[in-house]
Amino acid sequence: MRIKNKLFPYPILNRETHRSNFLNRKFNLIFDDMSDEKFFCLKNVGFETDSITIRKLICEDKVNVAVVLESPATIFRKTYNITNKRIEIVVPYERLSGKVIISMFAYATTNFLYQPMEIEDDYSNIIFEIEKYDILAADDGFSLSVFHSDAEESLVKSIFSITSNENIEDDIYEVEYKNYPKIRISMSETNYVAYNRVYSKPFYKEVFFNIMLVPTLTQALSECINDIRTGEVDDIDSLVVIYPWFSSIVAGYERLYGEILTEEVLMQTQPIIVAQSLLGKPLNQSLNTLINILETDIYEEEE
Repeated sequence: MRIKNKLFPYPILNRETHRSNFLNRKFNLIFDDMSDEKFFCLKNVGFETDSITIRKLICEDKVNVAVVLESPATIFRKTYNITNKRIEIVVPYERLSGKVIISMFAYATTNFLYQPMEIEDDYSNIIFEIEKYDILAADDGFSLSVFHSDAEESLVKSIFSITSNENIEDDIYEVEYKNYPKIRISMSETNYVAYNRVYSKPFYKEVFFNIMLVPTLTQALSECINDIRTGEVDDIDSLVVIYPWFSSIVAGYERLYGEILTEEVLMQTQPIIVAQSLLGKPLNQSLNTLINILETDIYEEEE
C-alpha cells in the first residue's frame, strides 16, 4: 500500500518532503538487504525519525510503526510491527510474483486529540480528532519485480560459463564461442567477485543480463548466422558441432516460439531480439531496478 498523493484531513509526516506537512522532519525505513536466490530477506528493519511529535506519541503508546510487504499477484500481504525493536523479514520468493511493494506507516492505536508541533502554518493552533488506524507518518518505501524464470535460468546455465582469469585487467571481459560446450566469459578476479554479488540478488540479476549476457549472446548468434551465410557451415547440425552450446539455443527457441529453428529461420532472425527473448526480456526489470536506486539516491540527497 502506498499513499503517494493521497490527501489527509490532518497534517502528516512523509519521507517525501514535498508531500509532508512537517517542517524539516524525516521518517525513513531503514534495513540491510540480505536477499539471496531463494529468499527475500531484510535484516535490521527499523525506522528513524527526528520528529518530537511522532516520538512522543509512540512513547505514549498512541502510535505504532509497521512495515507492509505485499505482492498483489499472489495475494500476499503481511504487516510487521517495528515500533519498539528492529526485526528481520524473510519471505520465500515462491510466495511473491510480479510487483512487490514494501512501505512503512506510523498509525494510531486509539482515538485521541492531536495538535502536532513542527508543522506548516496552515495547521497551527488546530486540534485534530484522530481515530484508530489513521496514518500519521508514511514512507512509501520501494518496489521490486519478482519473476519466476526457471526456464531462462536453466538456459543461462546451459549456455554460459563465467570464470575469473588473473591475466585479464579490470573493466574488461573476454568471450570465446567456438569449440566449447558453453560460451566462455572470462573476467578479472575483482570483477568476478563483484559479478557474484550482483548475480546472487534476484532483482539485480536482470541488470547483469543486460550489460553482459544480452550483448554476448547477440554477438554469438551473429557469428552463427555469418557462418551459414558465408558457407562455413551448411545447417543447424553443423553449427552445433562448432558451437556445442547452440543446441540449448535450438531447444530454447522451440520452447519460446513454438517452431523448429532451421538454418532458414535463423537467417531471418534479428540476433538482438532473439537474445533478449531467450534471456527473459530483462530490459524492463533492469530499468525498474535502476529507477528504484535512482529514486532512493534522490530521497537521500533531499534529506
